[in-house]
Amino acid sequence: MDPSTANTVESPGGMWLDLARTEPPASGPGVIVRTRLLDALRRSQGVRLVSVVAPAGYGKTTLLGQWAALCDPHAAWLPLDTIDNDPVILLTH
Repeated sequence: MDPSTANTVESPGGMWLDLARTEPPASGPGVIVRTRLLDALRRSQGVRLVSVVAPAGYGKTTLLGQWAALCDPHAAWLPLDTIDNDPVILLTH
């Protein structure tokens, strides 16, 4: 990761973290709000884990971004990537 990038910050452990990964995607014009699914997610308060499963292109990221916006500030956003297979990097994020 390039430490000169504006969206990076050095962690206490000396690792460079990409802050852009910690922000949910912005919703744009024409995005469909899945009210029924958002209501189901809202009812899941107190549940320790929610899994959203659907094929590629079905709007999982958009739905979870909308849910995170509704939960603000009680939501954390971190999409998992192959780099997160390292426990130190995952826990640092």
